[in-house]
Amino acid sequence: MKSLLLTCAFVAFGIGTLFSQENEWTLLAQKDSVNISFQYADCIIPDQFNQQRALFKFENTSSKTVQIQFDIHVWDSFGCRTCNDPNSEFKRTITLKKNCVEKGQCIKYEDQAQYLFIKFDDKRYATTNPQREITNFEIQNVVINEVNFQSTK
Repeated sequence: MKSLLLTCAFVAFGIGTLFSQENEWTLLAQKDSVNISFQYADCIIPDQFNQQRALFKFENTSSKTVQIQFDIHVWDSFGCRTCNDPNSEFKRTITLKKNCVEKGQCIKYEDQAQYLFIKFDDKRYATTNPQREITNFEIQNVVINEVNFQSTK
């Protein structure tokens, strides 16, 4: 699993454009001092096909740094394709400092914990199997752990 210590500062490793109205965030999961929400976004990212993403927003309201682990369950027209994922491809981990809010963005090198690819939305990309497009998703198995940084002096 990937783990990334995020700060609340905006750091962009690529430039992307978000074409969506200022949508409201929809709460997906709430546990202890952490809220996980999402909103759909139509993203135009240089050197990539236009795509729709579900951007995640993580809010840590505690006075401690926390690590959030969770699974994303994804459905298409054939049913849940990740509910019994043996490869842990849809397990995510993110670390948030105290009282921090972190939001996913439409950028090329975004941390995978901060978004879910929904579909390509580009005339240059013709899908051969539209039935495999994501029709629903959920956040499951949320685990919150306090992170204690210790000095190695």
